[in-house]
Amino acid sequence: MRTQDEIVARAKAGDTQDMFGFGLSVLVEYIDADHIKPLLKEDADPKGWESMAPTAENVLNDMKEYMKFAWEKAQNHRGLSASRSVVKMQAWLWLLGDEDLVAGVMYAQYGAPILRKICAHYGFPMPDDEYTKRMMAGLPCEDGCQQGCGG
Repeated sequence: MRTQDEIVARAKAGDTQDMFGFGLSVLVEYIDADHIKPLLKEDADPKGWESMAPTAENVLNDMKEYMKFAWEKAQNHRGLSASRSVVKMQAWLWLLGDEDLVAGVMYAQYGAPILRKICAHYGFPMPDDEYTKRMMAGLPCEDGCQQGCGG
């Protein structure tokens, strides 16, 4: 697990691949009140700031719960939402120190191959329908898909 200082450093540095801040929204959930100040406006008071303890159990629970949403967005060909899901998953993987898990897996079919790899690694449930299985394999959900996963 990453330390508070590592999480703050990453949050401060930003991520050029995360132009909407989806990964950052994951990270700040795990920064405690003693460490959040550098990310706030100068006059902001972190008193009352509540965060989740950055434990593997908490991160995995969040990932597993969010994975349901991620699969729904991939299956429904929801471009921005599916992309957001993958960025968030990558942030959680980084927190766990497992960011290399999806290194080299291309974003295709609304992130389905990436989601499959994460689910297989952590034992999370995966959809079992033929359309989604094709997407997990990097194929269109069906031949001639008109919704965008055909290439």
